[in-house]
Amino acid sequence: MNWKQHGPKWLLFFLLFLLGMALSFKSIREPDLWWMYRTGEWIWENGAVTYSDPFSYTQEGRDWINVKWLFEVIIVAFKKMGGPEMVFVLQALVSLGLMYFSAASARLLAPKRNGLSMAWAFAIGLPILLFGLDFRLIGRPEMSSHLLVAVYLFLFLRQSQKTAHNGIFWLIPLQLLWTNLHEAFGIGMVLMFAVLGSSWAQYFLMGKKTALPKKQTLAILGALLVIPINPRGISMWAHPFNIFGQLQNNKYTSELNSYLEASYWMKEAYINLFFLGAALLFLGLLLFGSKEGRPKLGQLLGWPNLVLPALLFYLSLTAYRNIPFFLLASAPFLLALLERLLRPLVQKSWKMALSLGLALSLASCYGLIVSGNYHKWIESRDQFGLQVLNSHNPIKAAEFMVQENINGRGFADYLSSAYLLWRLQPDFKTYIDLRDLDIFPADFFAQYEKLLQNPALFDAEDQKYNFEYVVLLRRPIEQIPTLYVHLHDSPNYVLVYADPVAMVYVKRLPKYEQLIAEKGLTKTAKKAVFEAWGSSSSSAVPLVLSKMLYPFFKNEENPEVNQWAIGAHLYYALNEQELAQKALEKALQHPDKAMAYSVQGRLAARQYLDPKSTAEQKAQAFKTGKVAFEQALALAPENLESLFGLGVLLAEEKQYAAAIQYFQAAKKLAPENPAIRGRLNACYQALGQ
Repeated sequence: MNWKQHGPKWLLFFLLFLLGMALSFKSIREPDLWWMYRTGEWIWENGAVTYSDPFSYTQEGRDWINVKWLFEVIIVAFKKMGGPEMVFVLQALVSLGLMYFSAASARLLAPKRNGLSMAWAFAIGLPILLFGLDFRLIGRPEMSSHLLVAVYLFLFLRQSQKTAHNGIFWLIPLQLLWTNLHEAFGIGMVLMFAVLGSSWAQYFLMGKKTALPKKQTLAILGALLVIPINPRGISMWAHPFNIFGQLQNNKYTSELNSYLEASYWMKEAYINLFFLGAALLFLGLLLFGSKEGRPKLGQLLGWPNLVLPALLFYLSLTAYRNIPFFLLASAPFLLALLERLLRPLVQKSWKMALSLGLALSLASCYGLIVSGNYHKWIESRDQFGLQVLNSHNPIKAAEFMVQENINGRGFADYLSSAYLLWRLQPDFKTYIDLRDLDIFPADFFAQYEKLLQNPALFDAEDQKYNFEYVVLLRRPIEQIPTLYVHLHDSPNYVLVYADPVAMVYVKRLPKYEQLIAEKGLTKTAKKAVFEAWGSSSSSAVPLVLSKMLYPFFKNEENPEVNQWAIGAHLYYALNEQELAQKALEKALQHPDKAMAYSVQGRLAARQYLDPKSTAEQKAQAFKTGKVAFEQALALAPENLESLFGLGVLLAEEKQYAAAIQYFQAAKKLAPENPAIRGRLNACYQALGQ
């Protein structure tokens, strides 16, 4: 190979390959994956697809249309090769596929391309695409929809340019796969209908100057006909409409928010607009860049390939998680635009320097990702490395339950249940889990939300189902359910384990008497139940793969997380002052003291508000609390607890004007919080406003 001619291109391609792998090799934090693993294992074990719910005791036997059964089988196959982390090896392969098909479509849009300028365009545009997609490269089944959209767009574009090509018939097996991989297979149906309609419209309205869309029609009809080859048969033709209805009713995740919601406008939404601008600029250059522009546009694209990006842009506006679909539709336009702009530089004497500069940029991006600095910089919850995060999964709580033989029918909340379903199989069954409206009716979800805050509802459910234990995910203090304290104060339950992720209560039953005596936190026995979570873990093969990409990789220890501040926070919520103070002593030794100061302030505020406190104790508590809250806010200016707590102390001291400033800042963070609104109104009334 002539290095001078081809070497720079292949160096850039190799670095892009590494970048795609590194950005996809992530740690498992998504709780959804665990119930999918459990379902896939059930299918492997039983040699059949699930038709009814086998995993919950509240909806057991309920009809379950599990569209993504094939994805669940595939990830279990990957898991058998090396552990649950291997789902991100699958994600990496999909990410490389997304890059490949985006590049392949771009090549079709740049018929006069130069090999080197095309490589430069890839080196600039594909990383932008990857960084835009990064927030959804999370190992979930939607990866199959992302890949298939990219493949469909490539097939449609190629067919518009090479009408005699038979590759369009790949739609038939691909749609068959899609219908068994992910609920979004309806997107494929919409794209095919759009191509069918616009192809025939172009044929008739252009005076039959374009080729008869016979092959597109046959391929699309064939693809639509194979959709019922699914465990659910012909009902799958109508299933996309059912999914749409579910999404309209699903209010339990912000990822479904549209462009009308403030939470939609994260950085990915602005990347989406950048890609829209790039696509429009490319089309503008085709139209107005030369006299023959319009024929070029028709020859390169055709009507279908103008309609499809428009449809996918609309889809991207309907939900934050749909943004990747338009990024994939517009990426070829961006890449072709970059190639067109960079092409003149191929003639420059410094083209080798440009290639090396781009290579250095890609290598730097790679280094930022594998070292963890990229994810910290963008404040992402993801991080590099194939491992199961103790910080996001109730791993230690599950180990404790196995060790202490905690079993039987229990209540596990929405976010903790999926991991327990997988880890404690086959006996564990859920009260509620992340299968959402596929299994659990909307009114059941509403009751669950009320149950967390209404002890009477929980007690009624306890009487109905006779829980033997309760597992709750730890939450920020402003979101802590009344159920936490109710269980702690209840004569029926005892807290026996807690860590920064989850808490385990057991019912006072004979089989748990010894456990309660040894480890239970009761009103008479103040046992310290809180434990730090320790290091995360990797299976053998994923650890080797992670070290191949980054030899210095090691499992997460989270030294930057002040775990004892979380412990103090928990004890404070349970009104265990003495244990909270002991945990706080450890928390204040940690470099990150923001949360520790906030808890210190709240403990002082509680003493200040205690009617039993003497005037001297109140004065000291005010001074301690005020200083602690101010220290917390100096480190974390938008800490809601500290803003509210300091406002309360100042208001109690009749410093209403100062208190109002803090309540107003807290209200901006939590505008519907009744406690904040009530305190703020009281301050205004005290000032006669």
